[in-house]
Order: sequence, then C-alpha cells, then structure tokens
Amino acid sequence: MTEKIPVLVNERSLPSCCASVELRREAIALFKKGLGYKSVAARIGVNVHTVRDWGRRYRRGVFTEDIATRLHRWDESVKQAVRQLHQMGLSLGAISRRTGVPKSTVKEWIDAAECRTQSASGQKKSPD
Repeated sequence: MTEKIPVLVNERSLPSCCASVELRREAIALFKKGLGYKSVAARIGVNVHTVRDWGRRYRRGVFTEDIATRLHRWDESVKQAVRQLHQMGLSLGAISRRTGVPKSTVKEWIDAAECRTQSASGQKKSPD
C-alpha cells in the first residue's frame, strides 16, 4: 500500500496583530487629507507609533496598502506536512518543491522537531 504524499503550495496567513489592507488604505486617505499621525491613529485605532512609521514612509512615497510577504506566516498544517514528508524519506529539496516552502525553512522546521524529540527523550544531539 502506498502512502499518499501531501502537496501544499504557499498556504500562508497573516498574524492577527497585522493591520489589514483596509486600515492601511484608510490611513493613506487620511494622510492625503493632511492629517497628522496622532489624528490618524485615533481615527483608525492603530498604535500611534505604527501610524507614525507609516506617515514617515508615506511622506517618502514608499508606503502602500500592500502587506509585505515577510509578515505572512506558515500554517501549522504546512509544518506538519513538511515533517511528515521528511519522515517518509524525501529530501529537503523535494519537500521544498512539493510544498512551496523554502529549503532553508524546511531544514529549520525539521531540525527544531528533531531537537524537541531529542529533548523529550533525554538525548543530546551529537556534533557533526
């Protein structure tokens, strides 16, 4: 019997603390009206320091409503699938190609899982 190998691609989400596109869009509209960052922060309910940074970036012409991809996080289901693929014997590169997760991230997750397993069993990882 052959095990089905899960294939996932870029299943990422934003953390709940991240300001939405709508809030960023609203901030831009208020900056265009000439409001200062304290007024904008009070109106949209975002931390004044965050809005200050947005305001500075807006004045430099680099603030957009888009949310940087570096702020997105991988879901736990993707991490579990990566670990499962590794247990099935797939290489880091093969796992990366199947899941869309960068190879370095795959290695980091696998190393962390192995470290947790060794800690739980009382073993120490031998130096390479």
